[in-house]
Amino acid sequence: MIVTRRISTAVISKKANPNEDRLNMKTNKVYVGNVLKLANQLSPQSIQAVICSPPYAEQRKKHYASVSENLYPDWTVNWAAAIRPALKSGGSLMIVIKPHSKGGRVSDYVDRTVARLRQDRWWEQRPLIWIKPDAPPVGNKKLPRDAWEYILWFTRGKPSYSNIFPKANGKYSDRIGFNPTPYLDIYHGTSECTSGTARSPNVIVAACGNVAGRRNKNFKHPAQHPVPVYEHLVRLVTSEGQTVLDPFAGSGTTLVAAKNLGRQFIGFELQPEFAEIARKRLLQNVKAA
Repeated sequence: MIVTRRISTAVISKKANPNEDRLNMKTNKVYVGNVLKLANQLSPQSIQAVICSPPYAEQRKKHYASVSENLYPDWTVNWAAAIRPALKSGGSLMIVIKPHSKGGRVSDYVDRTVARLRQDRWWEQRPLIWIKPDAPPVGNKKLPRDAWEYILWFTRGKPSYSNIFPKANGKYSDRIGFNPTPYLDIYHGTSECTSGTARSPNVIVAACGNVAGRRNKNFKHPAQHPVPVYEHLVRLVTSEGQTVLDPFAGSGTTLVAAKNLGRQFIGFELQPEFAEIARKRLLQNVKAA
């Protein structure tokens, strides 16, 4: 049975104490608890990337802890501030999220969250977009079918380009480069096209149907995501052996993706029953998950 909990407003107002002693938290484990408390046990500068999908504002509050639209930006800033000391300088914070429509208009809580993260010294990078070819026809039937989600991307200070791999998800191409037409002289520094692996675009196309662990009947979680989306992100901002943190691990999709790709991982999950799901997935043949 799924137990419903709301996230206390105290979680939103509480600030991480930078003076608290930090313990060495072991990798390749799922820890049960609140991110603000568990973050203090992470070693400084030990995490290369934080990749997560926090609870969307009150969209699944019948199933797990939720935060109101009004409180969501401050709540996000506070948990991000809590994990910041553990994130390496230039490391990435990626958040899979989507706004919802309410009362005939799109909620602005995601926009306000982005603005608050900027104010709190996070460096915003261009977001990625997850395209869902098989998105279910839910929502207002008088509007187009909603078939994509944001992946917000921030870094702790100036991005560490030595740990961003734009070709990690790229494909072979005979047209690497750009040859503008003679009359289009606004582009500079171009060269003849060459062959090789091209940079991947900032668009991820991944089915959200019953593939790669999505809606796996053995893992009953109300918000499962496809593993390939998270493998794409892990490849983009980490290298083998580095550590990925998911402070809202849920059924463990980020952790499975990290393990598949030879990364270390740490997961935080508020609800014990979901943490147990993640642990069971990680013990199985995760390549098939």
